[in-house]
Amino acid sequence: MLLITMHENFGASAEAIRRGPPHQKEEIRHRGFVTALPLNRAIERIHAYQAAYNERYSNVTSISFELLQVSVIPPMSKRLIEMSGAVHVEALKQSVGEFD
Repeated sequence: MLLITMHENFGASAEAIRRGPPHQKEEIRHRGFVTALPLNRAIERIHAYQAAYNERYSNVTSISFELLQVSVIPPMSKRLIEMSGAVHVEALKQSVGEFD
């Protein structure tokens, strides 16, 4: 399994900024993703989640991810992934319709 650590940039969308204040302050935080997928497929899924999220919430917020580190870790159950506070890549929403 892989532990993928990324910066998550979370803030107001371009549309919200155009509308003017008040808009959400940008937050930058670390986000851990755990997966059994190969790295390239995991990054594709994270990117698809980012795109779907940004399309769904384009009038309010925006997120983006930046890769920081990848580590090989022992296998973890879904329960352990949830307990750790990490995000299970295989469970990420991939389309706008999944957010409703």
